[in-house]
Amino acid sequence: MRRLYLRFILGIAVCLLSTSKAIGSESLHGVTFRVFCAAQMAPFSFINDNWQSPEGIDIDILLELQKRLGFELENNRIIPVPQDLALYFLQSGKSDISIGGVAATYEREKIFSFSRVYSQSALGIVKRSNDNEITCFSSLKGKRVAVVSRSDAYDYVTSVLKESQIIEIPQLTKGFFMVYNDQCDVLVADRYALSYFVDTVPSIELTLLTDAFNLDAGRMAMVFNQNFAYKDIINQELDRMMADGTVEKINRKWRTKSSY
Repeated sequence: MRRLYLRFILGIAVCLLSTSKAIGSESLHGVTFRVFCAAQMAPFSFINDNWQSPEGIDIDILLELQKRLGFELENNRIIPVPQDLALYFLQSGKSDISIGGVAATYEREKIFSFSRVYSQSALGIVKRSNDNEITCFSSLKGKRVAVVSRSDAYDYVTSVLKESQIIEIPQLTKGFFMVYNDQCDVLVADRYALSYFVDTVPSIELTLLTDAFNLDAGRMAMVFNQNFAYKDIINQELDRMMADGTVEKINRKWRTKSSY
């Protein structure tokens, strides 16, 4: 009798797990999303060898959600554009989801809706490796500080570094070479993004400082419109992905040694 009871309980558990998996995998079946991603925001989303197939943390998260929930991507692709355009298309109703190193900041939450935060970063500082004067954020006073225009880093440094020369740049990659060529002293941006470049292009001889600040600018998530109908379903599946270790596995795949 005891064995029969245990088999009965085990059978119910298996059925519940199977049903739960089926519901999750079919809950967005037949739904199609138009998705834009930032084209130059490694390791969150970026173009490597194929313009049609961006890569990164956010891309892997979205594709895993697609596999589990069964939704379709318009034209079977994620469209890479500059980050500000990705948010513009979302706000103007021309897309359903925006991804690619977009932080769920307090200011953005007034305009957009966000998924669960699935990657926690912060702002960081890159300098030339042979520069011994700059050791931390407080040593940036009076220095030439490069930041991407209209970015979280720009908002932060312009509000805090009143006595520094702020140099606006159109995209992150240019900032690395400006530091290397002594056109600025440091580059301030997302710490994951900085570490990815420093570790994958060691020949440029840049150093990422250990300072990590403004954690609000590092709460990475998917971005939706305020009236997005599928937010709860996506968040429920993200919760499962966090619980089963999938989110951590994806983050570790793309994080480089300097980010730790």
